[in-house]
Amino acid sequence: MARALAWVVAVLAVVVAQPSRAEVIYESATLGTTGGTVGTNISTTQWLGSSFTTTVPKKITSLGAHLGGSGGNGQLFIGIWPADAGTKVPPAPPSFGDALHATTFPVRFPSEEHTVAVGWVLPAGTWAIVVGSHSPGATASGFVPRTDSTLGTPTFFHSDPDQWFTGGYGSVRFFVNGVGDTDGDGVFDDTDNCLAVPNLDQLDTDLDLVGNACDPDDDGDTVADGVDNCPLAANADQANLDGDLMGDACDPDDDGDGVDDVADNCPLVVNVDQASHDADGLGDACDPDDDGDGVLDGADNCPLASNALQTDTDADTSGDACDPDDDGDGVLDVADNCPLVDNADQASHDADGLGDACDTDDDGDGVLDGADNCSLVANADQADADTDGLGDACDGDDDADGVLDVADNCPLVANADQTDADGDGRGAACDGNDAEKPASGCGCGSGGGGSLLLLLPLAALLLPRRRGARGKGG
Repeated sequence: MARALAWVVAVLAVVVAQPSRAEVIYESATLGTTGGTVGTNISTTQWLGSSFTTTVPKKITSLGAHLGGSGGNGQLFIGIWPADAGTKVPPAPPSFGDALHATTFPVRFPSEEHTVAVGWVLPAGTWAIVVGSHSPGATASGFVPRTDSTLGTPTFFHSDPDQWFTGGYGSVRFFVNGVGDTDGDGVFDDTDNCLAVPNLDQLDTDLDLVGNACDPDDDGDTVADGVDNCPLAANADQANLDGDLMGDACDPDDDGDGVDDVADNCPLVVNVDQASHDADGLGDACDPDDDGDGVLDGADNCPLASNALQTDTDADTSGDACDPDDDGDGVLDVADNCPLVDNADQASHDADGLGDACDTDDDGDGVLDGADNCSLVANADQADADTDGLGDACDGDDDADGVLDVADNCPLVANADQTDADGDGRGAACDGNDAEKPASGCGCGSGGGGSLLLLLPLAALLLPRRRGARGKGG
């Protein structure tokens, strides 16, 4: 409240200090009661005027005389001519070519004060204000009454038409109004926004008609320039992010990080490195989604690695996109033969670079583990003598006779009794030349040797198969 009051007082002080813009440059007489019938007639070839001097350039805003039409209405002219500094009269014979400015105006009967608004600029010098007829386009006769009061001792003159006569018309009223240039800055007071302070540029930041040169609050934000951290940029809140005495409204580097705001991808957050992972024009320091994956950093399990699905295999709150050990088995992904499946032992039966935990063909035999009857032992043929679902390559008892293969004298032919008549290590069930007689006899003697010898190879092939069938059948 106190600051606002101080601002109002300062502005009022400037307004009060401004000089008056209105100025009477010249006045020959004042109006009075005389003049109704006493005065001077101007015919269509006569001019009448008065001289005055300006010491500095002036801008004429209006001029006139107290006169009327001689017996009627019509047009007269009024103008300003250069006058001789000694004689105080214009050149003779008078010519409109000599006039600095001239215009016409209507006159009426009886007489009255006529004022013509103009915008003429007079340099310093001696001048004559003249009224008359004949030119340009002024054809009326006029009557110029005398007044009761004269101001000083003005000189009057009258042309008939090529000679000037001075004196004898002492109280005719002429007047010239205008403005000067109080502060001498080349801008006349009627348009000067700082009358007493030179300011040729007329700069007025807040467009309040008071120029910056004399305005106590150039930006019009109610903060006086002397305490305003941005005197030429309106900022009533005086926000100053980096505390450097320049408000944000006019500070080229609001956050003070050495990067100008126009090039800073976080103009209000310090980030000298200008890092922007998603290259979206916003630096990571002020980007709510650094990786641009549509998941805000506060909820993103990989805020600097794009992963819209937020996959987190080991559920350790670090998404796979940024987790060096996705499956959490203690083996880093770059060395893990199953980076997405927990397998700390890194077992790989077929040594194909894929661990068994994630290898669909652990033994590398071309048969997928789901259909392989020996998933950890290569057996492309899938042989399974006892059809128990375990391939022979990994079945400890291929013939299912209760005797493990390592001890079975016929590992592929069921022979639970392990009979081996000839003691050659091959059970009778699979030995085609075993000396032991079959339990049921064969009904053949020792004769017929030739036929028997021919049948022995065939028996050796058929007997193990039959015995194996009996063994599985029970």
